[in-house]
Amino acid sequence: MLLAHGAGNERKVLRALGYEFPASVAGMLDTREMAGCVFGGSWRPSLVDLLRGLGCAAEGLHSAGNDAYFTLRAALLMAARESAGQA
Repeated sequence: MLLAHGAGNERKVLRALGYEFPASVAGMLDTREMAGCVFGGSWRPSLVDLLRGLGCAAEGLHSAGNDAYFTLRAALLMAARESAGQA
């Protein structure tokens, strides 16, 4: 399973470079798409806007390590938000 923010863009670039994901990759979670489910409507925010909407302060975006960290954090915050309503 892969996690990304705006995964469609990354897949297009990788395909243009001749890379295809191996069959062992079970799927991809996209926090940009998840935001629409969590917040409703067709909102497809930037990563920084999503983090703000989740009340998460973020610094140093647009570096690979920080973007990966904050994408995972956004996914976990959205999961927690959704599961809080399930209890």
